Amino acid sequence: MNKKVLIIIGIVVIAVAVALSAFRPAYKSADPRPVITIGISMPMTGDSARFGKAARHGVKLFFEDFDADTAHHKYKIVFEDNRSQSSTAATGARKMIAADRVRAIISLMSHIGGAINPVAERSRVVHISASLDPAVARGDYNFIIVSSAREQAQKAIQHLQAQNVKTIVIAHEISSAQQIFIDALKSEIKKTGIEIKNTYPINRDERDFRPILQRIARDAPNMILAQFREPEIAIFLRQYHQSGITIPLFSVESFSFLGDKTLAEGFYYVANAPGSAEFERRYEQLAGSSATDYAEYVHASLQILTAAFEANPNTDDNAIIARTILEQTDGMETAIGVVTVCPGGIIDAPAVLRKIENGAPVLIREQILDSRY
Repeated sequence: MNKKVLIIIGIVVIAVAVALSAFRPAYKSADPRPVITIGISMPMTGDSARFGKAARHGVKLFFEDFDADTAHHKYKIVFEDNRSQSSTAATGARKMIAADRVRAIISLMSHIGGAINPVAERSRVVHISASLDPAVARGDYNFIIVSSAREQAQKAIQHLQAQNVKTIVIAHEISSAQQIFIDALKSEIKKTGIEIKNTYPINRDERDFRPILQRIARDAPNMILAQFREPEIAIFLRQYHQSGITIPLFSVESFSFLGDKTLAEGFYYVANAPGSAEFERRYEQLAGSSATDYAEYVHASLQILTAAFEANPNTDDNAIIARTILEQTDGMETAIGVVTVCPGGIIDAPAVLRKIENGAPVLIREQILDSRY
């Protein structure tokens, strides 16, 4: 092939390339919107790992609902395994803030929220925790989202009255959250004729409840109120069944923590505000479980956070975001229903009564209350 032919072929190739480039769609530049990173501190391993798994489902359902195309920001979620340990949660929060540059953190349970609180406050990072202890909400950047202790206590007393209970015994782990609830219960129960015959505070990590169960049997109350987290609540229930005691059990939230809910079969418990019927339907379709394990609280927290960030598209000042949550969240429709913002950074939602039936929690509709309350 001579030189002239090669030159002609080269010209043709260049011409074709130019022509094709003219019809090629313009290069789409990277999304210019600022990225908001939100950290989620959950137990991803260990006895409580199902809460971390549920949180992932909650995130997925949230982003199925969220209109990402019209949002002012892009949102990124990072998970940190706290193993349900306070020290690990605090370390993980510092890591998320320093390395992941999170603008907000979502957590679950009072001992975890309490560990993250000072880290978030010092770093001016917004923190929303599904925790009962109001101390978790101290400061300008910390919030709790939960049914309040008073609300839970009132719901518990309503159930006790409906069951015509006159005497109870309380067995509970020693923790700030449990003490807050028990103090609220004692305050509210004064308005009734129900007597607390005895209270047994028990250290975390207890594995032998048989001596306490024997003492409770001698107390002979109408009902036992058992207040523990996993794995203690499961151990307590197994030893209760082994003891042959027939006094019925009751709980506030503790049965929610059970991995094997058949241990509490037939027992009632007060629970935090549940997910909406639509959320629970979609969750069960996604996860194959009717036990949502607080996924609705992750979803609701993301609703609240993104609403605050979207209302302030031109600021990176988290103080403004925190004020927006206080000012604009009250009355918001969320995955746990309409929430109320109370003083002290408490985002409150109504408590409900549930019963374990066939190993699954079932919502109990309102009952006719004792007129004395």
